Formats: sequence, C-alpha cells, structure tokens
Amino acid sequence: MMEEDKFGATAPIWIPDDNVSMCMCCTAAFTLTFRRHHCRACGKVICNNCFKHKVFLDYKQKLDKVCISCYQTAVKLGKRACHFPHHSHTHYKSATYMKNLLHHFLCAISTL
Repeated sequence: MMEEDKFGATAPIWIPDDNVSMCMCCTAAFTLTFRRHHCRACGKVICNNCFKHKVFLDYKQKLDKVCISCYQTAVKLGKRACHFPHHSHTHYKSATYMKNLLHHFLCAISTL
C-alpha cells in the first residue's frame, strides 16, 4: 500500500495480469469468465466481488473503482468514497427479476 499522505495523488503501476492467478484481496481463482480488474489506487489485481467501491482520486479528478483496502484507507483519510452494488449477469436472468419486469410491463400497459 502506498503512503497515506500520497493516497490517490498519482496513478499506480498496475501489476501485470499474467503475474496473478487469483484475486489479491480474497484469493478467488480467476478463470475465463471470472475476470481480473485493477484497483485504480494501488494497481492490485482483484475480482469483481472485491471491486465494489469508488474513491475520489486526485490524479484522475473523479471517483473511480478501488479495492477494499484502498477504500478503507480513503475512508480513514476522510476522502470522498462510496460503495456500489454489482448486478451479476445471472441476476438479470433470475425468476424474481423476470417476474418484476413482467409486473412493471403489465402496469405500464394497463394505464394506456
């Protein structure tokens, strides 16, 4: 982890994808469908499940995705940060999602 007083000030050097076979936060193994992502604050390679936070990064002048470790550091430093939920692809195919979609569609056409 970088020095706290320089957190988000400069772009990190990304760890090459080929050097990592598992998430550097939770150790889940990467596959063809379980993809790698890079933390925009520290450059670690992390999985989609560990990529649910955004922090304001000075070098980008905007909120961007970071790992849980960098998120916790940002919160501790009082930086602007937020958590956002991911929606997996299977969520959109779930029975509950389809039922809710149908309900909203039927409500919309019943008012015509």
